[in-house]
Amino acid sequence: MLEHAVMYRNEDSYCGPISMLQPLPSGELLLLFREAKWRGRRTHADPTTRTCLLRSRDAGGTWFSHVTPDAQGGNGTAIARLADGTLVVNAYHHLFAPLADRARFAGRPRQAAVDWLGMVRAGGGVFMTRSGNDGYTWECPRHIPEPEDWPDVACHGAVLELPDGDLLLPVTARRGEGQAALGVALRSADCGYTWGDPVVITGEPVPTDTDFHETRLLMCPSGGILAMHRTPSGNYWRNTSADGGGSWSPSEETPIWCGASSPADLRVLADGRVLLTRGYRREPFGVRAYVSEDEGATWSPEIVLRDDGPDPDVGYPGTAQLAEGSLLTVYYWHDDDQIRHLQGTRWTLP
Repeated sequence: MLEHAVMYRNEDSYCGPISMLQPLPSGELLLLFREAKWRGRRTHADPTTRTCLLRSRDAGGTWFSHVTPDAQGGNGTAIARLADGTLVVNAYHHLFAPLADRARFAGRPRQAAVDWLGMVRAGGGVFMTRSGNDGYTWECPRHIPEPEDWPDVACHGAVLELPDGDLLLPVTARRGEGQAALGVALRSADCGYTWGDPVVITGEPVPTDTDFHETRLLMCPSGGILAMHRTPSGNYWRNTSADGGGSWSPSEETPIWCGASSPADLRVLADGRVLLTRGYRREPFGVRAYVSEDEGATWSPEIVLRDDGPDPDVGYPGTAQLAEGSLLTVYYWHDDDQIRHLQGTRWTLP
């Protein structure tokens, strides 16, 4: 069963390239995503970028209550629900200034001229906000300071809560301009108000000539942690931890092709298997899924959810298992008019 439908579309918005679903105990479903002004062209970094949230009481059939948890950032945005009910959203911020004011970004990472806007862009860092009322209102986002010797830190995955209450935040980090991008985990012992103890997941020296981007973490039924990394070419890579993220196994290449397609969205299904959904950025473009019965050591043949994408600028999915057992996968998409919006596929495992 594959049923495709529009989840959210705004003629004035560019939605994507990231979305994530978070079920609540009440049965509601939250949808978190990046939204920016539609400028008639692809703009994955834009001064109007913000993190947005919608909710559904009918398993994604309809959505309401448009909320903005973070009005200044939405790149790499992600959501998690902690054991005490707190919702945590993190996002990466870009900073923009007129080209003539480029000097104000001296020392900041990821500087680039955006000539068609007449602006310069730089990295603004990772920010986090919380909600104690199921996402209706949010705290003012707080900057997570970059660890010493790691001036360039970005996020693309949700925090992982450990059994002892500590939080792990997966980030992509570089030790300096032109240095390799590594998968790193930051740790917090106070619900995310302070962070420290960066641990390199992917190991140093880098075990391959590629970079590791957009790390996602999953707590597996055995209590071990699975980390999956997007790479610019080649396949997805993985690491595992058996001690709560204190140490990690050597980096291992999986058989699943990546090619800068999207991060791997990871979910534990009701039957204990691990589900991976991802965008697919080579022809035929679309969204695909994989299942593991051994916590990511091996994977099933791919399941094609969409193979009718118009070009590579689609995907970045998030998946949730619904109460009756079916799955909802939401991703960004576009048709001939080019307006990026959110579509979803309701499906069941074969």
